[in-house]
Amino acid sequence: MLYNVKMISSYTDRPKRYIGEEGHIFLSKEEFDKLNKNKIISYTEFGSYRYCCLESDVKKINTYVIDEKELDILINKYKNKYYLYKVRIKRTT
Repeated sequence: MLYNVKMISSYTDRPKRYIGEEGHIFLSKEEFDKLNKNKIISYTEFGSYRYCCLESDVKKINTYVIDEKELDILINKYKNKYYLYKVRIKRTT
């Protein structure tokens, strides 16, 4: 929990950047391939790595970082199941 906000840790097949890195569940590419595709509610690729969130990770109140394209998909697919607050953070490349 960061700043008293419950965060959803995304699954990723990228390696850790440093020892003790948090915020993700780090899987091998093979382990990521074995995730149940029907349980993934959000998916994105950044660089050559994949990231996703499983429906079982969603609790009553939590926060998840996602790109705009996947946010639109999440809203359209689950707008009747979850109440979503959106915050846009813009960064320079």
